[in-house]
Amino acid sequence: MNQCEICGSRHWVGRHHKYHQTKYARKLYTEIIDHPKNVQWACADCHAGHRSPKLIHWTEEQFCWALGIKAISKIAKMKNI
Repeated sequence: MNQCEICGSRHWVGRHHKYHQTKYARKLYTEIIDHPKNVQWACADCHAGHRSPKLIHWTEEQFCWALGIKAISKIAKMKNI
């Protein structure tokens, strides 16, 4: 069983994706969205409503840099990421 990376709780700990998992993001990055580097374990209290300031929220650029991949969205291509 995993433990919350924010408060240390072991009560109902689930995955928080640092880079969002919208339909568009899943279409672009398929199973890479679930890569362990993109997951932060958080309990229900810390994850609820994304209240905790310790929850990590990545941009596409940060996500791609962390995974060592090239960004493939239209916006990223325009920015030359």
